[in-house]
Amino acid sequence: MKKTPIPDIRYYKIQRLKGSKQLEGKYEYRYILPGISLREFLYGIKRGQALEDMTQFMSQTEAEEAFELLLHEGLIEQVLIFHGEPRYDLVDNDLRLFLQDCWVIHGISTITMKYILENVRKHTEDERKWYEMLWGKRISQIMLNSYFESLKHKERETKNKNG
Repeated sequence: MKKTPIPDIRYYKIQRLKGSKQLEGKYEYRYILPGISLREFLYGIKRGQALEDMTQFMSQTEAEEAFELLLHEGLIEQVLIFHGEPRYDLVDNDLRLFLQDCWVIHGISTITMKYILENVRKHTEDERKWYEMLWGKRISQIMLNSYFESLKHKERETKNKNG
């Protein structure tokens, strides 16, 4: 019996091109599931992604309550059960587009701030707080220290060239 692909699951093929150092000419298939599970939500936060410190303020029970509230308010819906886990997605496409725009703005501002802090000046206290809100204390400290080291290195190089 031929299996029919589940709708909204995106399948794609990765093929290694000639000259590739890894598995030249080989390929593999992968998939992307719609929505997100509660476990993925909590795992993503714990992996050091944006909002990583949220787990200090949000337990698994609180995350479950948040998902329930979003369900109750009609902002998300269950779109699939995969390996026994419900997966949820946004209901309102305008909200989805708004959140995508926020993510783009976040990306642009992160790139811009990285450039400024590596090449122009040290971060301000407000910028440090902003980084911590987005990335958490640990990741922010690593990023800001790296930017500062890069800035100092460039300043030393400029001083050595000029003097």
